[in-house]
Amino acid sequence: MFDNTNPYKLRIEIILDQKHYYASFQNAENQMVEIEIAPTVADWLFQKFVRKERNLRRSDERNLEYSEVTEQTLHARVLNRPKSLEEIALERLQNEMLWKAINVLPKVQRRRLILYYFENFTYEQIAKIEGCSARAVKYSVDSAKANLKNFIEKN
Repeated sequence: MFDNTNPYKLRIEIILDQKHYYASFQNAENQMVEIEIAPTVADWLFQKFVRKERNLRRSDERNLEYSEVTEQTLHARVLNRPKSLEEIALERLQNEMLWKAINVLPKVQRRRLILYYFENFTYEQIAKIEGCSARAVKYSVDSAKANLKNFIEKN
């Protein structure tokens, strides 16, 4: 039930009636690194960790309930066949092309696109972090998508 795959530890420290949020993790050299994070990022991380823990608990409960093999599970296994080597290779090539295109984007567009699509931030959350309007973030993400499309069509 406990998630051993999460390498981060979050903590809150109150100094002079102000909350300070810290994230700590081990780097590649096995040294503990601790950094202070913004309150908006900390709130988002706490929400994400709570959701993940809840989902793990629910998953464990489901696995305990349905631990025996039934016709339904066998049928699901047949329908969800493993991917062929060709499909896996094609997916990897597409991912490589996508990341090449993302790396060509301007810094602001790249950062906002990654936060929106890969980190699941909303336009409002990104705007709050970057100190701009949600409309500006949406325009930037839409421009990034158009730039990605143009890059991929050219290559």
